[in-house]
Amino acid sequence: MSTFRVIVGVLIGAFCAAPLHAQGFFRPARSPSASFDMQHIATAQVTVRDFHLNMPHTWFFAFASDSAGDQRVMGFESASSPILTHRYGWTQRSLAPGERVTVEFHPFLNPRQLGGMVVKVVTADGHELNGGSADDFVNQRTCGSLPTVDSAARGDDS
Repeated sequence: MSTFRVIVGVLIGAFCAAPLHAQGFFRPARSPSASFDMQHIATAQVTVRDFHLNMPHTWFFAFASDSAGDQRVMGFESASSPILTHRYGWTQRSLAPGERVTVEFHPFLNPRQLGGMVVKVVTADGHELNGGSADDFVNQRTCGSLPTVDSAARGDDS
């Protein structure tokens, strides 16, 4: 193929893709705060159902009572396990099923989804667990260079 045809092909491709780029077709699949109302912080007292300290994001699900007294399941997303363990001292035992906690969170933008992105979790004994920030969702590859929390502060038995 001649150099001229390659150059023309690249220019035509760029010309055709420009309108799509301007309309947002080439945005990342998920911005860290795309699903959440980052302007508001809500608070809920919940009972932990299950806790998943996983990659790429940590989740826990909890029961909360609505205004009618019915139990609803809420989902709370946080940063990845390396971020939470190294930067904020979380462990697999940070939240236990049946435990009552208070959660501060950025609610989902979709009002039909209950829960949101964790700002902070406060346990019944007053221990605070930081949920990370929107920057932690973007910068998850940097956690390897972060200082670790010593095992006594994390509550490890080792």
